[in-house]
Amino acid sequence: ACREGIEPPTYSLEGCCSIRLSYRQVFEAHTRAHHCNLVGVERFELPTLCSQSRCATRLRYTPRRGRIILESFSDGLRALPMTTTHLTLIYIGALVAANLLVAWLGPWFSPINAFFLIGLDLSLRDKLHDAWQGRHLALKLAGLVIAAGVVSYLLNPATGKIAIASITAFVCAMTVDSLVYQLLRHQTWFKRANGSNTAGAATDSLLFPTIAFGGLLPHIVAMQFVAKVAGGAIWSLVLNRPRLVRAN
Repeated sequence: ACREGIEPPTYSLEGCCSIRLSYRQVFEAHTRAHHCNLVGVERFELPTLCSQSRCATRLRYTPRRGRIILESFSDGLRALPMTTTHLTLIYIGALVAANLLVAWLGPWFSPINAFFLIGLDLSLRDKLHDAWQGRHLALKLAGLVIAAGVVSYLLNPATGKIAIASITAFVCAMTVDSLVYQLLRHQTWFKRANGSNTAGAATDSLLFPTIAFGGLLPHIVAMQFVAKVAGGAIWSLVLNRPRLVRAN
């Protein structure tokens, strides 16, 4: 089961399943060539051909690559000097960008906006909700949306209808989002964020395209809703760090 020089060769280990030990093993060239399913994550420990009866499951204590990337990104955010001012600027910037992109590219781009930008704003709202709790929360959150609408119009007056739709839909969405978030206050932050994001996404997805494009567009509403919920879930994972927001 093991190479000579590391420890004496044996016929088998743990019931003749021929497990290659993951420490100090040489990763053979033919294994790379055949793209075998390996156990373990490179740079965490050396990959091995099999573990516990050749079922090729990843060792339970090794992280998956996607989780490594996500946690590295969120840890990097936590290392930044993030304050409520920074989150406020990011929130306004994302909403302004979403308004301008929809005005420029049209309804087909709104689900993409919903995933990357609106999903971010829904999760940022929850962080700001915690930071501003009991300190004119409703006025501050409404002020963010109105500020984003005004900036959108000043940058491109053609976005006037989009800006109005954005303000109306997002104020309503944030109201619903805040109520659900408060109702889930005894849950973990991740559950509160995604529960409230789902309610806010449903409200915003129904109102925004209907007002902005002058009629109900069921396929756009459905795609926006799915994109916002999915985007919000990913951003809530990234932002789910207790010390991400520091006092100003």
